[in-house]
Amino acid sequence: GSRCSILLLDQDAGTLHHGAGARLPEHYRRAIDGLRIGPSAGSCGTAAYTRQEVVVADIATDPRWDGYREQALPFGLRSCWSRPVLDVDRGGVLGTFAVYHQEPWTPDRPAVELVERLTHVAAIAIGTSALHGRLVESEARFRSTFEAAGLGIALVDPSGRVQEANAALVQIAGRPVTGESFAGLLV
Repeated sequence: GSRCSILLLDQDAGTLHHGAGARLPEHYRRAIDGLRIGPSAGSCGTAAYTRQEVVVADIATDPRWDGYREQALPFGLRSCWSRPVLDVDRGGVLGTFAVYHQEPWTPDRPAVELVERLTHVAAIAIGTSALHGRLVESEARFRSTFEAAGLGIALVDPSGRVQEANAALVQIAGRPVTGESFAGLLV
């Protein structure tokens, strides 16, 4: 009877954006995409801002939903419990994990334990994705520098064999050098 979502925090803009939540109505997902975080920004915006769990048992009456309830109530979303998703390594807010119900509701102990685990898994997944993105950017910068360098550069395996050489090294050697001993190139 619940619907869940993950919103991702844009740190620079201070806004939350749809990450996951296919069971939430599409119109609602679009309405909350770009939600600015703050001390009274529904459940998710408040949880991201305060770095604290926010349980709103009844969206219709909770003051944190004053500017947002018209987006939720028409879709039968009556309660929303949100936990901040915190970076496992750095502790910063990555986003929120929210649980919605169609009636006023508060979590019991089993629900709390389950959502704690799911929030931790979300933190690992989001952190891994961000790390992968930074790795891809780093590889692109390296590759660009490697290829454009006017100096000869080689990537060498532990045995001293050239795994890859840039165009400058190939030009200096006068031939392809991949697979050769790097030490042999120096003589």
